[in-house]
Amino acid sequence: MLIFKDGTRILVGKDCGKKAYGANFVLMERSFNAARERAYYLQRRDAALANRRALMNGLEELVQHESFRTFRDLKRTFNREMAGLSSLVSQSVARNGAMLTYGVKVRDIAAEERRDNDEERRATRAGKTWVPPKSPRPIHKMEQRNFGALVGLEFYRLDRPPDEIALEAIERLKSGFGALEKANRTADLRSFFKGASTSFEILRAQIARVTALPVAFSDANLALLSSWASVREVTGYSVSGRYLLLNRSKEQPVRLGLPPTFAPPTDSAIVDFELSLGGEVNTDLNGSTKRQGKP
Repeated sequence: MLIFKDGTRILVGKDCGKKAYGANFVLMERSFNAARERAYYLQRRDAALANRRALMNGLEELVQHESFRTFRDLKRTFNREMAGLSSLVSQSVARNGAMLTYGVKVRDIAAEERRDNDEERRATRAGKTWVPPKSPRPIHKMEQRNFGALVGLEFYRLDRPPDEIALEAIERLKSGFGALEKANRTADLRSFFKGASTSFEILRAQIARVTALPVAFSDANLALLSSWASVREVTGYSVSGRYLLLNRSKEQPVRLGLPPTFAPPTDSAIVDFELSLGGEVNTDLNGSTKRQGKP
């Protein structure tokens, strides 16, 4: 767009601009876009620094939320007191995802036919007549069959506690804010917000893990887990109410269940910070909110 001295404006494309006015449209466009991007990130930097304290205070409260401690305690008890089942289910989730399976011993007819054919060929090469044995010589194999789909996988996966992972993400944010105070180049500003976005994704993933606890400890899920343990010959497990029990001879049973006062954490500190930078916030399928938009 060109503006004349009298205030009138006209649109000039890249071709006529160059021909009529000698303007290098490509360079002008690049310069304009670079200036616009820089102004965008400078505004976001000022907003980020102004709202840093509120964000960090909110994140500190997040990792100290009772639900994170509940997750850690439940996982510790599951791994230590129910080690046999804990190891079995974590291996199953790593291998098959949600589907719990069990092995069934079945006859391998194809393997039996291959064996008989091999014996017959060897007898023929030796000039003998092969006679099938009268008594069967079964060959067996193990087939994996589906038992049921486990839910609340985030609790049963083999992973570090959510609060431990969240604390690392918060430390990276603190370090990023320290660098942001001195950042002036557009590339450095862009790098901070990209890193912050990654940290927020990690934090939301840990919130999702903790939020999945009620599903992981639902009546149906615990009953499925107990029955599957029995089929896999990991004995002693039963369900009472919303508790998974491990019954030990001459000892009190180990009880594992979600406290009735459990309340999930939220990502409100992150949402408030994102809103302070400008842009829209949408809610995803898990109930978490994520900011959309780019310069």
